[in-house]
Amino acid sequence: WSAVCGILSMVGQRSPGAASAIVQHKILIPGIMKRFLEHIQQGALVDSNGASLHEILTLAIIRLFCALARQSKVAADGIPLEDILPPLLASSPSSPSEFTCQQLALTLWRTTLRYGLGLEALASMLTISARHLA
Repeated sequence: WSAVCGILSMVGQRSPGAASAIVQHKILIPGIMKRFLEHIQQGALVDSNGASLHEILTLAIIRLFCALARQSKVAADGIPLEDILPPLLASSPSSPSEFTCQQLALTLWRTTLRYGLGLEALASMLTISARHLA
């Protein structure tokens, strides 16, 4: 799935129309989110190189959503922030890649706020993210 996210990021960065089409697709984003939530529930799985598969997939998904959200308000509006941000920001990072994921999650949230989106999560996200901004 991380390779799929990389390809979609590359395509979505090329035009706002492509980014909007990716976000509005009926199967892509729900399928990616299903896989993301499964990995969160399963915990950290480790590949043969010792890297956490959860961290690799999470980083790929967050990079994809950041790339898509930067393209247009329509694309940013289709990203399910309420499913992504709380699980990522609720825990303290235990590795550099988890910290990078949390930074990108805050970047994604900041991008949607710039479009006037994500305001409904403002109170809870400020509480969760305050310790990360210090």
